[in-house]
Amino acid sequence: MNTQPLTIIQNIKKFGKSNLLNPIDLLRYVIILYYPITFIIKGGAAIATFTLAVVAYKYSRKKIQNNVEFSDKDKSRHRLVFLSFIIFTIAGVALDMSHGEPISSIGKYIPFFLTPFVANWISKNDMQSLYFWISAAAGGILAFCLAANQNIFHQNMRANGLFNNPIFFGNFSLLLGIASLLALVFFQEKWGRNALCLFIFGALSGIFGSFFSGSKGGWISLPLTLIYIGNIAYKRWPKKYFFTGFFALMLAIASAFFLPNSPVASRISNLTGDLKAGDAGSGPSASNLGTARSRIEMWKFGLNVLDENPIFGFGIKELQNRKKIAVESGEANPIIVDYTHVHNEILDIYLENGAIGLMSWLLLFTSIFRFFLKFRLNPDPEVQALSTMGMTTILLFVEFGLTNPLFPFNTPRNFFCGTIAILIGITLAVAKASKANRNQNENLLRSN
Repeated sequence: MNTQPLTIIQNIKKFGKSNLLNPIDLLRYVIILYYPITFIIKGGAAIATFTLAVVAYKYSRKKIQNNVEFSDKDKSRHRLVFLSFIIFTIAGVALDMSHGEPISSIGKYIPFFLTPFVANWISKNDMQSLYFWISAAAGGILAFCLAANQNIFHQNMRANGLFNNPIFFGNFSLLLGIASLLALVFFQEKWGRNALCLFIFGALSGIFGSFFSGSKGGWISLPLTLIYIGNIAYKRWPKKYFFTGFFALMLAIASAFFLPNSPVASRISNLTGDLKAGDAGSGPSASNLGTARSRIEMWKFGLNVLDENPIFGFGIKELQNRKKIAVESGEANPIIVDYTHVHNEILDIYLENGAIGLMSWLLLFTSIFRFFLKFRLNPDPEVQALSTMGMTTILLFVEFGLTNPLFPFNTPRNFFCGTIAILIGITLAVAKASKANRNQNENLLRSN
C-alpha cells in the first residue's frame, strides 16, 4: 500500500476534480479560501466565518453517523473548551444587558457562541492540516500584495488592505506569516518543493505585509515568536539548512529598515520621538500627541478608575461618561474621550465588564491554550504543528491586545473565532485519524 503523502500539486489536482455539490469537498474549499476571502473582500472575515459555519453544519448533519468517539479524558478537555466559549458568551451578554447596552450588542457574541459547534462539525470530517496551511500562506501572500500596492504605488505609509484599521491588517498578516513559517519548519519535505516555495513566500509575505502596515505594536511578538520557532527548527532541520534559513530570514527582516520610505524605520522613529516628547499635549482633543503617548494617557486613566466598579465594570456608555468627567476635572488628558476603549484588551475588558468579564476572558484563553498544549506531545507531526499554531495564535492575540483591543471590533472577533474553530476542528480530525492508523499498525504487528 502506498503511504506517501500527496504533493501540494497533486492535492490541487485532486481538488480540481472534486464535486462542489458534495458538502465535504465544499467544506475543504471553504477552509482553503478562508484567509484569502478575509483579505480580498470588504468584511471578508465575517463572510468567511459565517460561510464556514453554514457549510460545516450542513455536512455534519448529513454525515453525523461517521463521528468517532474520544476517550472520557479527552472528552472532558474538549468539553472545557466548549464551555469556556459558552460562559464567555453568557457573561458578556448578561453584563451588556445589565449596563443598558442596546440589544444589537448581543450580535458581537454570536461568533464566540458558534465557534465550539463549528469546530466540532469540522472534526467529524476527513481533514488534513494542509488545508489550513495553504489558506494561511495564500492569505499572507495576498496581504503582502495589497500592502505593497498601497505603500509603493499609492504612497500610503500605513497599508490597511481592505480593512478599516491598519493595526488589524498588520497583525493578521503577521499571524499568517508566522503560520507559514511553522508549516515550513514542520513540513519542509512532506508535500514537495512546490509546498516549500509556497510556505517560504507565505512567511515572508505575511511578515512584510505587517511591516507595510506600520503596526508596530504587533512587532513586539515577532522576535519572541522567531526564537520559539527557531528552537523547533533547530531540532527538526539539518544544521546546514537551519543556519542558512535563519540568516536568510534575519537578512530579509533587516532589509525592511532600509527600504525606500521604509514604514518600519519611520514608525520606530516616530515612536522614539513620541516617547521623548516632554509635553503631554493640550487642547480639546490633544491632537499633538503621538500614538504611544496617547496610549499611555488612556492607560493612566484606566488604572486610576480600576477600583470604582470592580465586579461588573462600567459598561461602554458609563465608561465614556466617566472619561468626560475625568477630562473636565483635569484628571485626564482630553485624548481619552476620542476612543471608546483604552487601547489595552485586558484593561478594557475589566473596565467595561469588571472582574466577571475578565475571568470569563481568562477562562476562554487558558482553556484554548491548554487544549492545544495537550496535543503538543502527539507523535504525529501534523498534530504537533496544528497544536503549536493554536498556542501561538492565543499568545499572539494576547500580545496584539496589549496595545489595541481586538474583541470590541467585528473583524478581529470573526478572524479569531474562525481561526480557532478551524484549528480545533482539524486538530481533532487529524488526531483521530493518526490514532486510528497507529492502532491499525500495532494490530498488524501483533498479527505478524
